[in-house]
Amino acid sequence: MNDATLTSQLAAPHPDGATIALYRTRVYRFSTDPRHYVLAEVLEKKYALGTPPAPETLHFLKATLEQIRSTGQPLPFNQQIAETEGINVQQELDDRAPYAPRPLPEHTPQTLVFIVGAPRSGTSHLNNLLAHTGHYAYFTTASCWAWPVHNLRHPARRSFEELDQSVLRGDNKNTRLIPGLVMPYESEDLYARAIPTYQQSAATSTTSTAPTSRTRLC
Repeated sequence: MNDATLTSQLAAPHPDGATIALYRTRVYRFSTDPRHYVLAEVLEKKYALGTPPAPETLHFLKATLEQIRSTGQPLPFNQQIAETEGINVQQELDDRAPYAPRPLPEHTPQTLVFIVGAPRSGTSHLNNLLAHTGHYAYFTTASCWAWPVHNLRHPARRSFEELDQSVLRGDNKNTRLIPGLVMPYESEDLYARAIPTYQQSAATSTTSTAPTSRTRLC
């Protein structure tokens, strides 16, 4: 997507794009079948490049999301949907193989730590600090545990700081539903762990409804 297309969706992401983005983040969390991850990533990439999914594909995505909401489990992977979209699932899996984690025996975890907190409470930064040590696994809404960095830099992805300041006025709940747009906290994985990726360098007026701050990479 170009800058104008991304900007136009800040207030109201396109429903089809939102469905694809939600499908990707939900199957990352609720499925152990990597074929779901491949389908999600390729559909999002194609959509960001201007190719929408077929109607039957969207129906499958929506049904899968509803199943996750109802039971916590996605629908079984549908090979026919992948074929409809022209996706060679095995080839996509093979392409991602070099990006798979390779844990060393001496780093076999003895303890699992789950970071839970309210929005804006600092949990994402704490995760960065831990991940920066190299002794903690991590993934975000932009990345997949099976191949953590593969999906972060495809050609259609644009990081938020490349757009004008209108991106700062968008609700983050919406911006994460736009295929191709990478926003904090997703942008943390694109640069360096434990280093803040944005800072506020001007105060916001208490009488204005529009932000006046500038957000930039450090």
